[in-house]
Amino acid sequence: MDPSTPSRLSRKKRWLFAAALFAVLWTGAELFWRMRARAALATREARVEHANAYFVEDPRLKQRLRPGRWQTPDVWGWATQPYAFQINKEGLRGPELPPSKPEPGFRILCLGGSTTFGTGSPADSLTYPALLQTALRSALPQRGIEVLNAGVPGYTTAESYLNLGRLAHLQPDLVLVLHAVNDIAFGEQFPAFYSDPDHGVRPLNALQRARHNADSFMLEALWNQLTWPRRQRVNGRSELDSAVPSAYAANLTRIAVRARELGAQTAFLSFQLRLDPTWGPATRAEVARHSCLSYEGLVVALRDLNAVAARVAQEQDALFIDLDACVPPDASFWADYVHMNPAGYALFVAALETALLPWLQER
Repeated sequence: MDPSTPSRLSRKKRWLFAAALFAVLWTGAELFWRMRARAALATREARVEHANAYFVEDPRLKQRLRPGRWQTPDVWGWATQPYAFQINKEGLRGPELPPSKPEPGFRILCLGGSTTFGTGSPADSLTYPALLQTALRSALPQRGIEVLNAGVPGYTTAESYLNLGRLAHLQPDLVLVLHAVNDIAFGEQFPAFYSDPDHGVRPLNALQRARHNADSFMLEALWNQLTWPRRQRVNGRSELDSAVPSAYAANLTRIAVRARELGAQTAFLSFQLRLDPTWGPATRAEVARHSCLSYEGLVVALRDLNAVAARVAQEQDALFIDLDACVPPDASFWADYVHMNPAGYALFVAALETALLPWLQER
């Protein structure tokens, strides 16, 4: 008998035991990972569903408004009742639309973020598109004017460009574009998508990553955590990245070209924030805390993007309507430093109506 045989068998047994132990530990680790990932997903989904039940995920737009009637708590501190709104089947804030475009009729489609959507307006009838429709119908009753609210909180010009394509079947005659603050806040954070919305990849948000992890093996999920594109954090900067204005101009140009393909005219509106030059350091610091820029940087960035919108309008034979300072910085017109309240939106619409009526009458 070969004296080395027992030793060889012993080594084989040790290797088999080690392999079995590794398999058990690995399986246990994988099961623990799956349970932990699914528990984290359930918690995050419940939190998102509670806070943003009126959003539905979209692979290109990140999110769209979910049709239905919704209520949210008073997040501004001035409303006397819950914030209520309706999202129609097209994903627009307001009542359902007729099956086809009325004849004769003139449709105005309003693109934008939360200011267009009407954050700060506790009723659908008090958003700027709804107030504009009331005003224009009163001034031009024979035109059959409809003003549609395609604003979505958080959208930049990149999402609104894609949203215009999604809503092309509504056959707008005029597209109003009100953007700037979200482009300032998010343009640097999603550079690939923001500069090329047709092809750029938007980084996954926290909920999407949690879902991906819950469906992945442990090593795959860990690898994804290391390799996923991340949103860039730019809070506290004194000036906007130089790439944002050029991408902003490109997105406005895309919107104007797409609108022209649909047979619609485009009008860019200057954006206004509640930025009061009499504010002291404490208030300015509070504004900066909610922005990606300092107060001074925000003032300059807003001025620069409004100038870009005016230039693109001239290049694309579009309208530029300068509404800067039409709403005083007085707190009685604002829900916060970004969003107006109904009194502020009423002033905004009065200035917009004055600018639009001559163009509509000529047309």
